[in-house]
Amino acid sequence: MIDKAQSVALAPKRLSHPWHGINPEAQEGRLIAYVENTRHDQMKLEVDLHTGYLKVDYPLQTSALPPFAYGFIPRTLCGRRLAGLSSSARGDQAPLDIFVVSEHPIPMAGVLVEVRVVGGIGVEDSSCVDDKLIGLLHRDPSFAGHEDIDDLPISIVERISHFLQQTALDGSTQIGMPFGAKRAGEVLTAAFADYKARYEQG
Repeated sequence: MIDKAQSVALAPKRLSHPWHGINPEAQEGRLIAYVENTRHDQMKLEVDLHTGYLKVDYPLQTSALPPFAYGFIPRTLCGRRLAGLSSSARGDQAPLDIFVVSEHPIPMAGVLVEVRVVGGIGVEDSSCVDDKLIGLLHRDPSFAGHEDIDDLPISIVERISHFLQQTALDGSTQIGMPFGAKRAGEVLTAAFADYKARYEQG
């Protein structure tokens, strides 16, 4: 249990917490994402939500590697409001995940990237909403002018869906249909509201 003095001493460190300490808003509707995994990682990495440190979760158990870097949008939460969009009982109480599509691989985890969200894929894990957004790396000329998921080559969405299916080994994960930018906006609005209700009110 952390006492008040320790809490004060630790407070400055919270400013750099990838989930709580980063403003997710960029210019012209773009967002900031935190990269937890690159397309070369054979280990599943994730941020420890208590400390903010990037940690090893588990080794990937199939030959399928991530098709693109992925991580999460800071200050989002898959909570009650997000679950309500899918008529599910609850969210997974974690940040909203995102795959970052780019022509060239993002070389390392633990970095921030600016993205333009164009859609996502509905996912339910152990009866909890765990949707995955799809964003395009800002200033990547290969995707200039792409505004919605239908603008992408179908192979990109299929590769992401295939990876999610290959890593869902225990049968508790259901991979749904892709959705476009309008639905992604609704998902983001709900996830920002869920985070604010949990961490910024009261």
